[in-house]
Amino acid sequence: ICGEDPKNPNTFACLDAPKCTDGETKCVDKTLYTCKKGAFDEGKLCTAICGPTNKNQYACLPYTKIVDINNDYKRLVAEKCDGTSAMAAHDYDITGIITGIRADKKGFFIQDTSDSTNAHSGILVDYDVENCTKDKLKIAVGSAYKVSGTGIGHTDCQIMLGHYSLTPLQCQVKVEVSNVDISVKPTIVDFSKIGTTPNGDYNGSLVTVDKVSIGKPITDPKGYEVNDLIGKGYIDNYLSILPAFGLNAKPRSFTGVVHYTSKKSVLSPIIEGGAEQNADQCKEGSYACDGTTLLECVKDGNLQWKKIADCSKTSCVAEVGRCVPPIDECAKGTFRCDGKTPYSCNVDSVNGNTWKSADKSCKDACNPATGTCVNGKQTECVDGQIWCDSKGLITCKEGKWSESKPCGKSQFCDPTLKTCVNYHSICIPNDYRCVNNAVQQCKGGTAWEAVVGKQCKAPAVCSPVSGDCVVSG
Repeated sequence: ICGEDPKNPNTFACLDAPKCTDGETKCVDKTLYTCKKGAFDEGKLCTAICGPTNKNQYACLPYTKIVDINNDYKRLVAEKCDGTSAMAAHDYDITGIITGIRADKKGFFIQDTSDSTNAHSGILVDYDVENCTKDKLKIAVGSAYKVSGTGIGHTDCQIMLGHYSLTPLQCQVKVEVSNVDISVKPTIVDFSKIGTTPNGDYNGSLVTVDKVSIGKPITDPKGYEVNDLIGKGYIDNYLSILPAFGLNAKPRSFTGVVHYTSKKSVLSPIIEGGAEQNADQCKEGSYACDGTTLLECVKDGNLQWKKIADCSKTSCVAEVGRCVPPIDECAKGTFRCDGKTPYSCNVDSVNGNTWKSADKSCKDACNPATGTCVNGKQTECVDGQIWCDSKGLITCKEGKWSESKPCGKSQFCDPTLKTCVNYHSICIPNDYRCVNNAVQQCKGGTAWEAVVGKQCKAPAVCSPVSGDCVVSG
């Protein structure tokens, strides 16, 4: 074309035809290019999506689909997670159904219908439900909301929506009720499909797993090992406080949200959100343990778990709804022998005293009085001697410890009384008893404690009635 030479003002020359029209825009992947003086500029990398607008132009737009956010996981979240939290500037404007609210009310999961299989279509929102909700907005599971913000990040490798700022600000994520007609149904999966990676197909999504058998409790996160007919997995109390399941609990179905924590993918069941599950999991008057906290299922409008006791100095036993003292297998400073292997009493005020074996067995014989090896043959224990182990009573017969006689389901072996006693009848609060002429008092119905200064000396004797040392006559 003939035009003004850009290198020589007021001079005209034959020039190359322009590659674009000034103001024209285009997208290449996530980079926005704008035409200036007949050529596209170096481009601007969009923090979210580069896409068309309603004016036949292109622009940097916020994320509107959760599946796009999850598909960009490695770009939005460091590929190597180190257990910390981070947030970066990325705009989003998401509409979906809330599928679960964190038990501590510090966030919720939202899911849209951007993927027909429900894979990669759910995500965690960092939002204080109790303190950030305004204008009587009620955050409820099963309702549709529009969520907008400026930050996408992760906490312990779990991707989440939040607010990006150089200075910490609270309640900056915008949550509004949406009238859009959408619904989300749980996807039926097995634990092999839940996977083990931070960006698994169903991380953040609502799922149902059938025929789940309960395994042993775990502490990180708090919950249980479980398995279905296909694979093994975990459930935790991220969304709802779990009841105390017995190891022989019948297989059941769980509906909840998958999230990533403690280097594993975990299913967090929604106990409060489903009437059928709630009726099965929380029955009025039943008990559960959340770590060392004793909970009771009470009816306050709806059935819900309520904290009733702190068992941090004892042990929480949901089966009987009480805090109970540690079960001691042995007394401090005592020894025993198991064949030629010496055992000493390992003192643990938190978990209870237990027998600890020596590194090596004796060549000839073991002395139960000192827990040492000796020459010749000696007995393991004194006939008639009684101890408590973790299962129940053991008795010395012919110089050897007998097999344990298990205590009942709602009992434990009292190392002082050397007999099985009921959890719920350990003692009556403030009652007294006498042990070796020393006064003990019942504290809170859960444990006997020695009364300071009440070790009675002859001729005085301990009185279980008054808790005093008295002299007869």
